[in-house]
Order: sequence, then C-alpha cells, then structure tokens
Amino acid sequence: MLDKIGKRGNRSSGSGEKGKVRFVGFTGHKDPAIHLKMLSYNYPFDAVQMPLNCFDATFRSFERQVLPELNKRGIAVICMKSLSGNADAVKKGVVTPQEAIRYAMSLPIATLVTGIDSLKVLRQNLASA
Repeated sequence: MLDKIGKRGNRSSGSGEKGKVRFVGFTGHKDPAIHLKMLSYNYPFDAVQMPLNCFDATFRSFERQVLPELNKRGIAVICMKSLSGNADAVKKGVVTPQEAIRYAMSLPIATLVTGIDSLKVLRQNLASA
C-alpha cells in the first residue's frame, strides 16, 4: 500500500501539481512494536502520532523504543495522551495536568495534541506551555 502513495518526491507541493498527497504519517495507541514494524519498511513518513506521557518509561515504552528512532530519521513526532490516556493519574492526584503536559513538551516532539473540552482547559493548557 505504501508504494501506491509514493515517495516524497512524487507528492504534491501543496499547489497540486504532482499529486494529491502532501504529507504521510501513521498513528497507533497500544504497542510500540507496531510502530517499529511500520518503520521497518523504510517508507519516508513525514509524521507519526503516538502516546507519550510520564508513565511510559517501562511497559511498552514509546518513549524508549520509538521516539529515538523517529528523531534519528527526522520524522515529526505528534504526541498524544499526555495525561496517560484516561487521566486516572490526574484524577487520583498522582500528577497535575500541568506537570503531565510539561513532561510531554520536554520530550523531542513536534507538537502535542491535548483534549480540550472547555475554555478553562484551553487556558490551563496554554499556561502550561
């Protein structure tokens, strides 16, 4: 399937002259082994979205297994789940939302996607930045 999308040189420059795809990436939520398998095809991905948070250090660690490889290849990292998925740690007082967001932002990522369901949460996230 990846060969149908095309290499970076065959993609659109944004004005549509070569093709319809400008950037290609993938995402996953559960297991870094799946990300590493995707990367093993050596396709020139532009971005990868994955969960990164302060509880990711030991079990199925995207931070330890995938992040260094993406940085080595120059692939942009889109971070998600900075509050550890369902935010149980925040709800239980183990970590504050600000601490969790700052931790994720301290990693070598291109951007952080956060869930914002109110103006209050937006302001809180901006203050953390």
